Amino acid sequence: TQLASLPENLKNESFSIIDSLTNGQPVSNPPATLNALFRKSVQPYLISWFRYNPQVEISKLTIPTLIIQGDNDLQVTVKDAETLKKGKPNSVFFIVQTMNHVLKKVGADKTENVKSYSNPELPISEELVNQIVSFIKKSK
Repeated sequence: TQLASLPENLKNESFSIIDSLTNGQPVSNPPATLNALFRKSVQPYLISWFRYNPQVEISKLTIPTLIIQGDNDLQVTVKDAETLKKGKPNSVFFIVQTMNHVLKKVGADKTENVKSYSNPELPISEELVNQIVSFIKKSK
């Protein structure tokens, strides 16, 4: 989903790289245009990460679990969070309106959203903090 907006040739190349990494095979020369996603230093992490299904892993937890998702996240969708919730139906689940991937409140504009990733002046979502505090207090 995250790669859907790439030009077709880069999307196809990305999927090919993902297939290799999923099979535990590093890619020696990823294209420079995809370096942010697939540079050599990131590949071991991706290979290890692709071994897991988050829905299966969360189902193994026996502790109180909180799932929080922002509805302005460009990388992880509300649908992804809902899928995770299916793996742990008794988890506390909360959607933070206008929160993005870096936990900041942003408008609907994608450019503004991306800029927020590198803007340390923007505070994290107060609603996020409140939900975490509430969860911890109830879990004691």
